[in-house]
Amino acid sequence: FYDFFVVYYRLTGDLNKSLEYCKKQVALMEMFPHFKESDSKKYLLTLTSLSLAELNLRKYDDLQQTLEKIKFIMLNYPAIKRLAFNAYYHTQLATYIDTARFEKGILLIPDIEKIIIDFKGNTNKFAEAQFYYRFFYLHFGAGEYSKALEWINKILNDNYIESAPGLYYTVRIVNLIVHLELGNIDVLEYYIKSAQRHIDKSKKMYGSEKALLNFIKNIITKNSGDESLQQAYKKLRKELLEIFKDISEKT
Repeated sequence: FYDFFVVYYRLTGDLNKSLEYCKKQVALMEMFPHFKESDSKKYLLTLTSLSLAELNLRKYDDLQQTLEKIKFIMLNYPAIKRLAFNAYYHTQLATYIDTARFEKGILLIPDIEKIIIDFKGNTNKFAEAQFYYRFFYLHFGAGEYSKALEWINKILNDNYIESAPGLYYTVRIVNLIVHLELGNIDVLEYYIKSAQRHIDKSKKMYGSEKALLNFIKNIITKNSGDESLQQAYKKLRKELLEIFKDISEKT
């Protein structure tokens, strides 16, 4: 019953109402401990929905409590350990990114890598690629552009990524940004053409992708200095803020 309202309000953009019903659903399950034991996977999925709602609304204190519950499942329920691992660490890293605590997130990377290796042969390739993208984001946010590029290359060198076009096109775009930050202007023209070619194969180019491509093209064409580069970044940020007001750009 609550499932319907959680999904309905999330799809209609009313995140507060979606959170409200997530909490009701979790509370109902926790009233009956035997249910958590008999259908632990359902309980985990409900906690995951709750954690994402709390993350989107930046309710970080509540989120940490929810993540502790997910972590408990990860450590004590072997049958759904992989699902709990994905839910816990993806959301924890997203929290560090959202709050600009990049260095703290970077400290988790070795432990996550080890668990991913342990899951080899029984892993979700898309979830693995998403982890690598978050690793990239953490290093990029910390100003460690060479390390960020390593994770981008790891994603692009995996043939699987082309079967996940949303992530694939995003990675191709941010690859340009990393090379720009590293000052690799000489290779940017090639990468721009390559990214444009792959994106053109898709059904739609999002406004965010257009803005980023146009931004980088302008930087290369004008051979901009530091001051004009900062102005270009400000203009790009303004454009993206407008673009992301459209819910279709956020998904």
